[in-house]
Amino acid sequence: MGKNKGRNKKKVAQLRQERLNNQPEEQIEDHNPWKDLRKEIEQQQKTGHSVQKKTEAAPVRPSFVRYERVIEEKPVLSERKYMYDSARPSEDDEKPIVPDTPKEEKPEPTVAAPGPIDQNKETGKAPGLFSAIVRLFKGGARPTDSFSDVTAEDQGQAESAVDRYLEKNGKKRRMPKALKRVIVTVISLVLICSLVAGFFAFKFMVKYGSLKYLYNYFNNTAGSLRYETDLAATAGADADTPEAVKETDPATYRVKETVESGGWIVDSVDRFFPIRFNTEKNSDAPISGFFTFRGNYRRDASSVGAVTASEKVLEKTWDYSTGKLLKNNGSDYWSGNGWTGQPLLAQWDDDVREKMNMYDSAREKRGLVEVIYPGMDGQIHFLDLDTGEETRPAINVGMTFKGTATIYPDGTPLLFCGCGDAQTGPFGENVSQRFYIYSLLDGKLLYEGGIEDSFAPRRWHAYDSSPLIDTETDTLIYPGENGVIYTMRLNTSYNKDAGKISVKPSEFMKYTFTIDGVYSESGRVWGSECSACAWNGYIFIGDNAGMFYCLDVNTMNMVWITDLKEDINSSPILSFEEDGKFIYIGTTLKYGYNEHSMGEAAIYKLNAITGQTVWKKGYEVHTVKGYAGGVLSTGAVGKGEIGDYVIYSVSKTPSLEEGYLVALDKKTGHEEWRITLDMYSWSSTVLTYDRSGLPLIVQGCQNGDLLLIDARDGHILNRINFGSAIEATPVMYADRLVIATRGEKIYGAKLK
Repeated sequence: MGKNKGRNKKKVAQLRQERLNNQPEEQIEDHNPWKDLRKEIEQQQKTGHSVQKKTEAAPVRPSFVRYERVIEEKPVLSERKYMYDSARPSEDDEKPIVPDTPKEEKPEPTVAAPGPIDQNKETGKAPGLFSAIVRLFKGGARPTDSFSDVTAEDQGQAESAVDRYLEKNGKKRRMPKALKRVIVTVISLVLICSLVAGFFAFKFMVKYGSLKYLYNYFNNTAGSLRYETDLAATAGADADTPEAVKETDPATYRVKETVESGGWIVDSVDRFFPIRFNTEKNSDAPISGFFTFRGNYRRDASSVGAVTASEKVLEKTWDYSTGKLLKNNGSDYWSGNGWTGQPLLAQWDDDVREKMNMYDSAREKRGLVEVIYPGMDGQIHFLDLDTGEETRPAINVGMTFKGTATIYPDGTPLLFCGCGDAQTGPFGENVSQRFYIYSLLDGKLLYEGGIEDSFAPRRWHAYDSSPLIDTETDTLIYPGENGVIYTMRLNTSYNKDAGKISVKPSEFMKYTFTIDGVYSESGRVWGSECSACAWNGYIFIGDNAGMFYCLDVNTMNMVWITDLKEDINSSPILSFEEDGKFIYIGTTLKYGYNEHSMGEAAIYKLNAITGQTVWKKGYEVHTVKGYAGGVLSTGAVGKGEIGDYVIYSVSKTPSLEEGYLVALDKKTGHEEWRITLDMYSWSSTVLTYDRSGLPLIVQGCQNGDLLLIDARDGHILNRINFGSAIEATPVMYADRLVIATRGEKIYGAKLK
């Protein structure tokens, strides 16, 4: 059986070879089971149609059909005969579907075609139905005259046949290359434009928080508004004891006060050791330096010493890298130093410095002025004012500091500072904000308080305010953003010779108040971010709800209150003038803005004795991304040649990124001069004087610019850029400056 099978194979091969030898040169014709297709093609050839086929572009076809180019380059369908049925293709093999032969055919006149391809030019035949089918299979671009001899019916049948074939095999008609290029080009342009638009939209979102602020980006506010003056409100400003009038009476506002003393709720207190705040020890520290925000408890100093430089040019001298700290939300960072964040300066006595944990180089340096700077990176940095070198190891607290710290005013080496944000602990627990007391002898923590206080009307426990210390009674007063003012007797023990210090706080008292229908967690909220000013047993402070009030710290009762309508972030300035005692204060836009996030913020002059408004100067500003425009800086009260001026910066006006620096007349609030800043400022104005009495302004801006300005007319004398936002308030010591940025840098600079 096996031999016969081999013999049969040989016979088959011989027969095939003989058949090949007897065939013409064209192409071998085998038996084709699809005779209808062959007949249709032959019939179309007879009527003048040309079967056009390129071997290299053939569609999927049965394996037994071959097309070969011959000498005449005329494709001929060949038929292969099979001896055995097993060699014949199975019915399941892939077969192209062709249109049925119409029952009645009307011969079409042959039309000479220009020949879209070389093959047809040589043969002189026009493209036919088979050519149309082949071209549809290929999916390429077709010349306009390719089907010049094909009727619409033939073309429709060919396209229908191809569609049925493609549908049967789960394939799609290939798109013409030209159309592909057009579509790809259009899609690419759309994607590129979308990416560019998305990039700028992302930058806008990061900067301003929402696309709804596009209106603010393209529209300016009215800027400077009219001022209002009530000179009659100055009456009684020369008295020594604050007292409310009807319009500022707490009863008129329906104020509800709560006082806690020693853990008990009481109506009022009577301190055994009264607080006065009227000595020089509480106004100007005996140590040479800068011991609290704005230099003293009147908040009216911004520099130490006189400028000796003649050129009036700013110059960088050193820089120091800080860091950043993860916010409580777990995604953003507090970086560098921010609002209000003014550095402190201390020129310690030699015998005190000897007991401190300073490096040898700092301890041995005569006349060392130490920069003490809590930062947003959770550390308290200690630097040499001259060189920027570390004087001692930083204290790693691990909680961010936004506000300004305070040194004990008489030079006792104690530091008081409060953190501005909660943190997440090592085990995922919430670490609440608090205030701290540190020893500046060895950097040890002596006390912490104000932690998750159930007495507080507000849950947010931040401490951005710079605290007050009355040295005569050794009493700490610390306002919190939780709506509570804390007071405690420190009982400080300091052995200067032994280099030891401790505190044992006692006589704890707490004060808070509310007004029904005004305060709420979701509306106008309790708490103070600004720093209080103090005088003669009274403190003057504003809160986040826009209420500004006077508190008697010896009885812990409110004396007077006035509603300024908007959030108070600017610290008040207590000014002693010819006709009495007055307070300058500014507001930021938070509650009264309209659908376009625009509204009025204002600068006020208040009678410190009665709380009445002497004048008001308004500005229309933007508020975006939760950051209020208006007055976040603390003003500077002029002296000497500019003794009639009070100088303020106003943010986000008239455009979203610009701001004003204005000098207002103390008597009326009228603008004496105004300059528009390229970028707004939250940094408080530093006002200094040279030896001739020339008043100079140093102003930091959000774009990193530090400006030197003639305070008489607002003329910019010089500028230098520090590469990142200057939110924190600089400090000036004679010709030298300390500036910090949100870019994780502290810089030294000088006037030369």
